[in-house]
Order: sequence, then structure tokens, then C-alpha cells
Amino acid sequence: EFFGQLWAPDSDLFSFHIEFLMMHGMVELRGDRLAVNRSVVEEWLNLDAHNQRDLFFKAMDKGFPQAEWMLWAIHHVGGDWVPERPLQSLYRRWLRGEEWRERFHKGQWASTKTALREGYSFTALVNGGMLEMGQWGQEKFYRLTPRAQRLLEPSTEEGFTQFYLTPNFEIMAPAGMSPLLFCRIGELAELVSCDRANTYRITEVTIERAMEKGWRRDDILEFLQQNSQIGLPENVDQTLRGWMGHHGDVEFHDVLLLTIHRSQVRRVEGDRRLKPFLLHRFVPGMYAVDRARVDEFNAILSEVGISPNQQVRKYPDDPQQIEARKRLLDLVHEARHDREDLVARDQAADTHPSQLHPVPGSSPSGRKKRRKKNDGLPPRRSVTEIRDLCEQAMATNKDLQMLYVTRSQERKLIQVAPERLALNHLGQQVLVARDIEKDQRLSYQVMQIERMKTIERR
Repeated sequence: EFFGQLWAPDSDLFSFHIEFLMMHGMVELRGDRLAVNRSVVEEWLNLDAHNQRDLFFKAMDKGFPQAEWMLWAIHHVGGDWVPERPLQSLYRRWLRGEEWRERFHKGQWASTKTALREGYSFTALVNGGMLEMGQWGQEKFYRLTPRAQRLLEPSTEEGFTQFYLTPNFEIMAPAGMSPLLFCRIGELAELVSCDRANTYRITEVTIERAMEKGWRRDDILEFLQQNSQIGLPENVDQTLRGWMGHHGDVEFHDVLLLTIHRSQVRRVEGDRRLKPFLLHRFVPGMYAVDRARVDEFNAILSEVGISPNQQVRKYPDDPQQIEARKRLLDLVHEARHDREDLVARDQAADTHPSQLHPVPGSSPSGRKKRRKKNDGLPPRRSVTEIRDLCEQAMATNKDLQMLYVTRSQERKLIQVAPERLALNHLGQQVLVARDIEKDQRLSYQVMQIERMKTIERR
């Protein structure tokens, strides 16, 4: 009922979300129903924000190739409305460039032009909630939606970090909290209503279900205490302790690895009767135990008043869960690799935001500036090609001529003697080389090298 207010049954945006969840294994079809794969959702929520964004744009590329590039082009205009015609012209050049690149590598020189005029529509980005469309006369205009702006430049503000736990066992969670926190609340309570402030209710059934999923008694109490704005109400604390009892202080693993909650570590390590069973101490609360003495160890634990968990956690987990999580991580790697390849093709000199003619105060001059021919300059290279050329030059004792873009966007044509490829303190790949003209040993960021070729050493 709630999502029916936002999406119609045939909504493109709803279909995109469902396909995205199913493509990455977070939701799967079981019979005639959709089921949530919680282990994959857990992996998704713990991914870095940049990896999540790469997966999102990778999925969008299937309906609209190079969607991220188009959004960045509109974003660099500065938030103004951008007319459709220069956007279509820019997009056509991108696709033509990719087509020529593919034909060059395949050696296909035959022309693919047809008599039909090519037209490109941005309807997929509008229906996907990435662009807003306006119309003035016969011209259409576009600008980014707030959602697209958050994807390109995430806000540094964390938003809400706590919920409100009432004495009547209700949790009021504002919509601005992190998805991971919502996931944790959903494991402990039942969703009652979904609005700007989502309401959950804690019941004995939801607590039992959470403990079956691996929650410990002290973990539940600590989570509610730390993330509630008013702490844990006394009546809720006492009721939860009554529901949970002393369940799950200690649990055994199939690899004979014993884990103990930190509230019980000192007590276990200080008891002389328990020490002989702890064969190895990895970290406080994690020990290796004797496989042949598990029953005897259980009996002594009961005598000292510590109740072990009755369920044994097995490793590895469900094979289907492992394969689904592995597939998600493989997709992350693939999306990251493809995105780096796209960034490698970016050249700031190709298109300037002013060419898109933003509406406020924009009046393109009558004369169009012609680009100067780059006679004598090295050819443009991708990051991969630049790295290969550097390694080739170092192996054959050759120098490099390159066009380097400085931080002030100044382009310098320099000749260097390469020494090695390395990483700087920011994790960026750099070329360590000696400037032949200045006779200085400097570092050059690989991403800022626009053109390059090898030359014979003097």
C-alpha cells in the first residue's frame, strides 16, 4: 500500500529496482513469490558507497549506455537547465567514438552509416528518476534530480544516527538513517508503518527470531541502548531480559572454535576449571577447544552458571548463500574495472561545460571557435595504454614524450626518462621519472597524463 503511492504496477522505476535486486542476488524468485537473500543484502549494506554506486551505474548502462557520463556532463553545468540539442550532439559524439574504437580494434573498416538519421532519447534517465524534464516552446530541457546529485556527490552529513525507543516497545526510525541501521532494526522488530518516520514494534516473537539468526542477549541490549536517543527504558530492559534469559553467551563452531561474548571473557579466563579446555587463545573471546572434550566442557559451563548456545554455527554457510555473495563481489569487481576504463577515456579538453549552453545568461557567440590542429603531439592514450608504454620504455631504455595536465589545468609537453611506476600516499598510481630538460626527478600522476609516445633516448 505504501509503495503503491509511489509506483504504478507498470512503472519503469519499480521495474528497474526489482531487476537490480534480482540481478545482484539480493532478491530471488521462489515459486510464485519473491524472497530476500539476507546474506547478500548484508554484504551489499557493508559495501563501500563507491562500489554501490558503480554497481548502480553498471545496471543503468543496460538501458542507457554511458549514463554516468551524461549525468556528470549535466552536473558540471552547475545545476541549470540544459537544452536537449547540445546534449544529443555530445552523446552522439561519445557513441560514435566508442563505435570507431571498437571497429579499430576489430579491424572493421567498412562504413556502418545508414540513410536514417540517428536520434537519442533521454526518456530512460527521466523514467529512472535521474533527470527532470521541462519544455519551453519546441525545445526540451533537462537537469539532475536530487537523487542523481546525491549519487554523483554524496553528502558529507551523516543525517540521523539514532532512533527513538518508547516504553511501549515501539521504535520510531526517521527516514534519514543509514540502510544498515534499518536492516538491524528490521531483524529485532516488526515493521508497523512506513512513512517519514518508520514505526516498528518489538515482540517476543521478533526477539526469538533475531536470536535464531545469531543475535546474542547482550548484543541486543547494547544495540538498543547505544542507538536509542533516550537509551533503553527500564521496563523494556527488564522485559527483554525475561524473554531472552541466559541464551547464547557461548556458542561452538564446526571448526572447534569457541567464541565468548566480551562480557564473559574475564569470567571464563579466570576460572581454573575452564582453562584446561582452552587449547589456544586467538584474541580475547576466541579460543580453540578440544574436540573430544566438548560434552565435559558443557557440563562445567553449566556448573559455573554460563549457558551455551544450543545451535552450532557451521562453516562454510549454505552453499547457495556463498555463491550469491561471491557473485555480488564479482559484479562489484567488474563494475569497478569498467568504470576505471571509462574514466581513463575522459579528456577534459574534449568537451567544456560552456558548450552545453546553460539557460541562465547563456548566449553562444556567433563565431564558433575552431580547435587548433594538434600537429606533432603524441596520440591520446588511456590509462592502461599509458601504463603499458611506461613499462615498455623502461624495458627498452627509451624516453617518453608526454602531455601532462597540471593541477591548474595547464598542459605541458615534456620529455622524461622513466624509472618506475609506484603509488603515492593517497593510493594514486604515479610515474617516477627524470625531467630531461630540468634534470629533476619528479612524480607524475598517471591519470593526469593525456598523451604519450616513446622516443629514442639521447
